[in-house]
Amino acid sequence: MKQKGLLNPEVYKTKNDIYDKFATAEDYPKKIEKFLLPHLKNKIVLDLGCGTGKYAKIFGPQSKKYFALDISKEQLKFAKRNTREITKIKFINSEGEKIPLPDNKIDVVISSWVISVVEGFKKRKQILDEIRRVLKKDGRIFIIENDFVGEFEKMRGHPKRTGADNNWLRKHGFKIKKIKTYFKFDSLAEAKIIFKKIWGKAISNKLKDKMVEHKVIIFSN
Repeated sequence: MKQKGLLNPEVYKTKNDIYDKFATAEDYPKKIEKFLLPHLKNKIVLDLGCGTGKYAKIFGPQSKKYFALDISKEQLKFAKRNTREITKIKFINSEGEKIPLPDNKIDVVISSWVISVVEGFKKRKQILDEIRRVLKKDGRIFIIENDFVGEFEKMRGHPKRTGADNNWLRKHGFKIKKIKTYFKFDSLAEAKIIFKKIWGKAISNKLKDKMVEHKVIIFSN
């Protein structure tokens, strides 16, 4: 049985439209986008765990070249449809532990909600090692994860787990920037449907508004 507050893995296979709506509602005021954009302009970018293509659609046109990698073929199909007019994007179906790119290729790596969902710190370390391998000597890494505080994390009910995940990244030399943002859905009813399908009924029942406070940490080298 899936543990409460953890993302339903079936979302990556059969509910890509739901996941895309969730991703679109996330960071409604675009604070993360505004922070990252100056670092990505005219750069060779690797989007590790691109999902349905939210950031590929935003940053792809601004980049020199954009590699969008995901382990889910279904998510990549959706991402390709989401970005079909952007010619700078190359999609890669692969695990993060074995990135099929040469050494010292990438200027900037971004990764949103990926490291924390990988089971086991050994696998996470393998992903970090691969990121550093493909990164140029002066390249930048930006890893976007939940903070262990805030309304969204309180609803999920995993502050200790999230805090431990974040401390692990800190111990690997990353600096942090905290951002206070929010999800915004079209209606409370829509929010409840999306949260139920992704996070389960118990989490969905906690929703009281179409807006949900979301505190985020961006880890960078």
